[in-house]
Amino acid sequence: LISPAAGANSTIIFTGGNTGNIIENNIIYSRGGIYYIRFVTDAERTNNGPFDYNQYYLLGSGAGAARFHVNPATDYTFAQWQALPPAPDAHSADADPVFATNYTDLHLQVTSPCIGAGDPTVGILTDYDDVVRGAAVDIGAYEYV
Repeated sequence: LISPAAGANSTIIFTGGNTGNIIENNIIYSRGGIYYIRFVTDAERTNNGPFDYNQYYLLGSGAGAARFHVNPATDYTFAQWQALPPAPDAHSADADPVFATNYTDLHLQVTSPCIGAGDPTVGILTDYDDVVRGAAVDIGAYEYV
């Protein structure tokens, strides 16, 4: 998920009885804004997931800028989010995914922390380019080759 414009939020919003959504092996990258995941109620948070093996990053803010929002008005840092039951994003990170170019070429560079950091049981056999995923799955749409 990439924010559409500088200053816009990159947000996944859960509303109105959503349940059972799985958010895994994603790079959620914002060119501005704040929230990565937003829930209308705490029930929306607890009735969805798992959330894991994701990479969050706010361009220009460095690691640690990810924010999660649960209405009516509770905001969480990445560390606070991970501490909530049932321990969301235990294998996730809040750091630069190191794309080939910021938000235009989403292939990973050799220094990307996403390489080999994905869920090996995700069951997706090929990436967006139809490259076979190996035993050490990368986070995001593309395997590093």
